[in-house]
Amino acid sequence: MQQENAGPGHGLALFMRRWASNPYRIGGILPSARPLARVMAGAGVQARRGEGPVVELGAGTGTITRALIENGVGERELVLIERDRQMCRWLTQRFPRAAVVRDEAARLGMILAREGAGAASVVISSLPLRNMGMQERESIVEASLDAVPEGGALVQYTYARHPAVPCARLGLECRRVGFVAMNVPPAGVWRITRSGAASRLAAAASSRPGPGGSNG
Repeated sequence: MQQENAGPGHGLALFMRRWASNPYRIGGILPSARPLARVMAGAGVQARRGEGPVVELGAGTGTITRALIENGVGERELVLIERDRQMCRWLTQRFPRAAVVRDEAARLGMILAREGAGAASVVISSLPLRNMGMQERESIVEASLDAVPEGGALVQYTYARHPAVPCARLGLECRRVGFVAMNVPPAGVWRITRSGAASRLAAAASSRPGPGGSNG
């Protein structure tokens, strides 16, 4: 039986209530428009590396989630991370076969380990990074890129003309792969990856033993 109040109109009402309660953390004044969701989903599918799950940060009311499914991503392949309790309930109702996790994006590595999900094939983010301090932004980007295989990507949209983190300083390659003028406000879609050298350093760091460990 269809869940009561599970239609898109209820999703918009939920979004507006949660935005009113904490506009700083929600970010946009409206959920992602369908054109932006389609561009984000398409960029995410193209950026996949390996067979791991598709992770969505700040899944909200599931507009991008639905677009991912329409682009061929299986619902069971999705790990949806959302910090708002009410939105998590909504996502669980709409996508009962996805893994819906109420947690912080910067804890992505621990979340995937706890879920037994392995490395993500791509991370897609709707988080309002520009509303956060630079340290928090960088922590989320680093956690996202640590969670994907070498060459893997974080797909992020922003309402500004530039990506939300200092790409050159962090050794990142940031390429705008889409622009959606019909969104409110208009949004650019960015594909963020580690540069070759930064990727090799991260791989070496992840394989290095901890204190007291052995090199074999």
